[in-house]
Amino acid sequence: MSKLLDSVVKDIHSVLDSTRFTAHDFAVTSYDTDEIDGPLVRIVFIASRDFTFDILQQDPFQVDLSPGTTFVSETVYDLKIGDCMDLIHRWCQNILLEIRSRNLIYRDLDELRDVLQSQIDEHVDNTGTHFTPEEKEHLAQTLDEMRSEIDSLYETSKLNKEEIEKIKEQLSEMLEDLETFPKDIWYRTAANKLLRIFGSREVRQIAATTAKALLPGGEGDGIGNG
Repeated sequence: MSKLLDSVVKDIHSVLDSTRFTAHDFAVTSYDTDEIDGPLVRIVFIASRDFTFDILQQDPFQVDLSPGTTFVSETVYDLKIGDCMDLIHRWCQNILLEIRSRNLIYRDLDELRDVLQSQIDEHVDNTGTHFTPEEKEHLAQTLDEMRSEIDSLYETSKLNKEEIEKIKEQLSEMLEDLETFPKDIWYRTAANKLLRIFGSREVRQIAATTAKALLPGGEGDGIGNG
């Protein structure tokens, strides 16, 4: 059977997490090449699915990637698995450069990501403590306020129903996670979810305001480490 070890796939996620993005920004799928004719692993950048990274078994390995360093698509031959990992990091840099050249929203996203990460590092401990009922109530109220603001964008035709439902799904997950996640895990996953719903200028403004209100040390937040 020609399929990469789970530990290798885990290493791929770790490499993605070490880039300017996170593993949550990518869909990573491994395949048994005895059953299908295709790559051992395909990595897809979720926000722009034309950005892909395929590892193929060609003794040694071959990688097909888009975007490349010079061309839209490139192929690199004669690689060891460690070389493939290094190439993933370079590919993510290519994605970042390509997105910025397209004048998408990632300059704002980079700035917000830095702010959120700084607040988390400074104010959230890693002791596994959970939220008190009062803290849960405060955070739920902030998320409900964001939900109301998002609804108003639909009423003014600035977002369609499908966009609204996707955002509400993220907010619902954040509310559910309050009941089970320790503080440090909740803050980090909540930050990722808020970054994920970046879209129109109106949504970016609401998401940024909500993120800074939710996180300890943010605007309007009085929650400590507990």
